[in-house]
Amino acid sequence: MELQVLAIATSVLTLALAYVYRFITSKFNYFQKQGIDGPKPSFPFGTWKGAWKKNFGENDLNNVKTYGQTFGSFDGRTPNLIVSDPHLIQKILVDEADKFHSNRAFRVKQKPYMKCCALLRVVVDVEVNKLLSPALNAAKVKKLFSRIAKTVDLFVEGFKKEAAPEKVINANEHVSRFITDVLAFTLFSFDLAADNQIRTKFERAIGKMFTVQYPDSIFSVTPFVFESLGSLDNFILKPAYTRYLAGVAELVIDEKKKTSDVKPEGRALDLVDLLLVAAEEEKQAAAKEKGVDSDKLDSEGILSKEQMINVWMQVLLTVGGATKQTLAMSIYALANNTNVQDKLQAEVGKQLNRYGEINYEFINESEYLDMFLGEILRIYPTEYRLERKTFEEMKLDEITLTPGTMVSIPIYAVHHLEEFYPEPEKFIPERFSPSNSDKRNPHTYLPFGQAGSNSSNIGVQLGVLIAKLAIVSLIKSVKLATAENPQNEVSSPFVSGVTGVPQPKTIFVRADKKEE
Repeated sequence: MELQVLAIATSVLTLALAYVYRFITSKFNYFQKQGIDGPKPSFPFGTWKGAWKKNFGENDLNNVKTYGQTFGSFDGRTPNLIVSDPHLIQKILVDEADKFHSNRAFRVKQKPYMKCCALLRVVVDVEVNKLLSPALNAAKVKKLFSRIAKTVDLFVEGFKKEAAPEKVINANEHVSRFITDVLAFTLFSFDLAADNQIRTKFERAIGKMFTVQYPDSIFSVTPFVFESLGSLDNFILKPAYTRYLAGVAELVIDEKKKTSDVKPEGRALDLVDLLLVAAEEEKQAAAKEKGVDSDKLDSEGILSKEQMINVWMQVLLTVGGATKQTLAMSIYALANNTNVQDKLQAEVGKQLNRYGEINYEFINESEYLDMFLGEILRIYPTEYRLERKTFEEMKLDEITLTPGTMVSIPIYAVHHLEEFYPEPEKFIPERFSPSNSDKRNPHTYLPFGQAGSNSSNIGVQLGVLIAKLAIVSLIKSVKLATAENPQNEVSSPFVSGVTGVPQPKTIFVRADKKEE
């Protein structure tokens, strides 16, 4: 009897495994039937086999060089068309954009992430964007400059304290501390230098809330390959940290609503101030249009607290991730390219002679600084891929895409292709001079990934301003040089494995103080 039960159980298990195998592999000829080349998929990971051991960007680049600018891959059983052809990129992002979902269909339980996560491209709704475009434009972001500048001063002082010929500086530590300070102080006026206990909580939350726990583990590919198996909360997102940060934002908004003038003049503003002013201005405009007293309108219908928190979290994710990486890689590039550092220093000197100090106009009118940052975002992009998902059958030129098919633009690979950027591994800011930029196909440069290239994105605006001010202030005060450390000699400065977004390895530099 026991043998019969065992035999039946074995048969059932065998049938189940055969079904699973057939189910996962049933689409593996999807691209082959259309004559599209690509790496060979295997059970059960598709073409993600061994991804946790590779550098994601370099792997994409190698595949593009091997199979061409358009090739087929598989996320488990899901077909994923990889597109580096600028003509097709334009169709995906512009001409046929309405035929795609704007992100991979990850399961995410946490509301703040569902609403605003920049990486997952969940965008604030259209009506809120209509309000935010004028409310958080460049002129309004400029009002945050004094707060950014204060934290930049602390950042530079940290480098100056360690500046000595024999001293090796861990740049990542300084950048992480600075990003924590600037977010806390600029978003809602927390001076972390005055409270170490809050600093510890805030720094841990920002550093851990969107980090792959084990990027070099086979389990890191699970949410990308088997979307229905679990949510990102189980693998990447940290619910405790997300709840903490969203709770802090809610508390600050509530307190400011009770105690602050909605039009605070004569003091440095933070992001919450700007959002509250935006809500009040919209409320007054709506009241005037309807011919009623503004107190009779529901302000929550104008710009709700939840929407403010979503915007705040979107900024936090962009600055805490993309800007942190961009600044770290800027230090790496300056230390390894003395000629570039000298040119940037020359522009800083020229601008100081013109303005007398580092101010908003100084930053905004520094041409070589723009070129430098353009090359940073090319060679060290803030994301590996930009992803879309079809929701209806469509044609992409001669390629048929069925509903649910992924389409990915490998940003890192596009930015490193010889066809678009001769000698792509060389750091050449002049690629982004106004004359050279005008000649470039705009769809071969995607500097802000899922956040989009639209500078009206408040997270992008603020992140660029923070990075520029930190770079200029640092160059003004210290001369950076490479440190003789093995970690600086690797081919890629990014951590390997499924990191979600590019994660810099530990960057070591040396610094000498300049006479000011």
